[in-house]
Amino acid sequence: MSVIEKKHELEAYFHDAGKPRERWRVGTEYEKVGIYRDTGQAIPYFGKRSVDFILRELIERFGWEPEEQDGNIIALTRDKAQITLEPGGQIELSGEPCESIHCTYAEFDQHIRELLEVTERLEQLASAKASREEIERAALAEGTRSLWADGVAKVAAGLTSVEELARVCTV
Repeated sequence: MSVIEKKHELEAYFHDAGKPRERWRVGTEYEKVGIYRDTGQAIPYFGKRSVDFILRELIERFGWEPEEQDGNIIALTRDKAQITLEPGGQIELSGEPCESIHCTYAEFDQHIRELLEVTERLEQLASAKASREEIERAALAEGTRSLWADGVAKVAAGLTSVEELARVCTV
């Protein structure tokens, strides 16, 4: 590519790279962080009240297809949409390329309705206004293990390294 020296050269560069109007699409992404309402603490990756639980429920109830890495779900796909996990544990919907904003609204609405349905059990604990300690005890009793605790167990088992654990988790 040659050096752009004039305004019309810059405009031409973008116009030449553009798609015809009939191929224009709207693509949206929505990130959500799961937290306990009364404590503001992020939900863990593993356990009955966790990111993993939410993803598995979305698979079972709504037909999402899982993508796994080392036996852990890292993404879901359905039609042209994808749900992925971000480094901080956020759940992100990457929507399908839509012809209008109305399509993205419908997609977002459906996504939120699905999440609300599968997180009803998570909401019950938060709505009970239980203390942080009560929530932690209940979560541990039900098998919840934080991403950090799970990572430490995997380091001890030789399945990953301390460096990888430090890249994925913050304490």
